[in-house]
Order: sequence, then C-alpha cells, then structure tokens
Amino acid sequence: MPRSSCPSASRPRATSPGRAGAAATLLAAAVFATAAAGCGDDAACGAGDAPAQGVTATAGDTTVTYGAFQAAANNDCRTASPPAGVVSLTVFGGQADPAGAAFVTLCLPRPDLLADGSTVALSGDVQPVPDDARVQVIDVQAALPGDCAWTIGDAAPTGTATFEGFCDQGVAAAGFALTLDGTVTVDETCAGGAATPRQVTLAGRVAVAPQ
Repeated sequence: MPRSSCPSASRPRATSPGRAGAAATLLAAAVFATAAAGCGDDAACGAGDAPAQGVTATAGDTTVTYGAFQAAANNDCRTASPPAGVVSLTVFGGQADPAGAAFVTLCLPRPDLLADGSTVALSGDVQPVPDDARVQVIDVQAALPGDCAWTIGDAAPTGTATFEGFCDQGVAAAGFALTLDGTVTVDETCAGGAATPRQVTLAGRVAVAPQ
C-alpha cells in the first residue's frame, strides 16, 4: 500500500487500554489544531507496506505475535509542560497468535518531536514523565497456555522504536509504521503461582492505525 500525501486528521473516538488497561477519554481538540513537525503537504504519510500483524515478544521457545495496532491521543503520559497543542499518544496492539486477551501498550509523550524516519530509545513507565522520554513501554502482556500470563516487570526496557510515515503527531488518517527492536523484563505467573522474571525480546514491524 503506497503512502498518501499528508491528509488532515479526522477526529477519532478513543477507547483504549490506556495506562492501566482502562478506557481513557480522548483529549483531541488541541492535537488537531497543530500539525506535527516534519509533515508538510508533500510529506510521505502512512503505514506503507507494514503488515497488520508483525510485532513479536519472544522468551526462550515462547513467541507471541501482536497486531491490529492503534494510536489514540489519550494524553496518558503527558510531560509536565508540553507545548500548546501537544497531546501524548497511546499506541497499543492485541495478542494475535496464540489468540489471547492481552496487549502491548506504549506511550509517546512528545509526538510532536517524531517524524518519518525517527529512531528513538525505549524507556520505562516513569512518573513524572521525563522531558526526554520519547517511547515509554507501559505494558507487555501475554496470555499463554497452561494458565500462564505475562505482565511488564520493573526493569527498564532497552532498545529502539523506529517510525515511518509519521505525520500529524501520529493521528493522520493514513496511520504510520512502527518497528520495535528491544528487550523488556516481564513477570510470568502460572495458575496463580509466584511471579518469575523473564527477559523478552520485542521485535518486528507493524502498521498502526488512528483510533
């Protein structure tokens, strides 16, 4: 799918897992008033040929695939004093293989500083949000066979996120492509037992649509 020229973002309705898995109220009025830096009329916007499912989380011989990623301007990870018109962006995708009710959730505190081709460091869910945070890893969940589950651990993630076709602070109608290359620590619990830390590799490229 070719990228489109940068369109005017339409106003989406937002219900997403948010910071703690609850639906968040969309604070969208300001973000539609200010276009993202680096996105002119002739800029390439959109997910291009990125697949609908493509991000994986792997620990040992266990791999979980996530897809149907969406981006919502929920303002879940607002910095202390963002510029006028900047609304932080929650990006989340659901577990696809094996099927399960679990999510990978990221938050972009300053989407105005991201553009097509940006590669930035992953960071943890730190509060208050540091001014230099670009992509916070909020949660990496998985529903696994044997009544086992993953949730994000306390250790800070490492690695990068790369953005393609990123326009209008991430809410352009054409969406964008996201590539993850990093590691996180998750807590694995089985049948209500004690949590066991596991290092998980996050990898892959995926299309992200505005919610």
